[in-house]
Amino acid sequence: MQRVMIFIDGSNFFHGVTGGLKQDFYKVDIDKFIEKIVANRELMRIYYYTVRPTDSSIKSYNQQLSFLDRLERKPYFKLRLGRLAGPKGNQREKGADIFLALDMLLLAQNDTYDVAALISGDGDFSEVINRVQEIGKIVENYAFKGKKSDHLLRTCDVFHYIDDNYFT
Repeated sequence: MQRVMIFIDGSNFFHGVTGGLKQDFYKVDIDKFIEKIVANRELMRIYYYTVRPTDSSIKSYNQQLSFLDRLERKPYFKLRLGRLAGPKGNQREKGADIFLALDMLLLAQNDTYDVAALISGDGDFSEVINRVQEIGKIVENYAFKGKKSDHLLRTCDVFHYIDDNYFT
């Protein structure tokens, strides 16, 4: 049975759900989403990469904290947090993509999984995907329409569009 590990680019996932699918992110059934990706394979772990919000004046601040706390309590979930950097009002996520790339590569080298399922439309991951494939691992890409990278489409072994069916 194939061992699958899921790597979720949290910012990309958030914008895909809210912008691409037009759904309320905090009401999305992430368990159903994971079940559809895992299918008939053995789930090893889910890594979710994001930043913890720091500005309590943001409308969704409490929802974001509650969502991250729920993820941390879920079985097989590992929350990996980057940081926010830059001036207030124009802060950017830093570090999360690097954590994802390093984890995907190091866990492949340690033979922790057979299949990496990357949930992101960020083409910057293409080079790490090449390295993971050189180790002999399969890399699947899951992205939202309008948020996909043609570079990832060409690099990954398998590509899937995420639509509403992944959450029902």
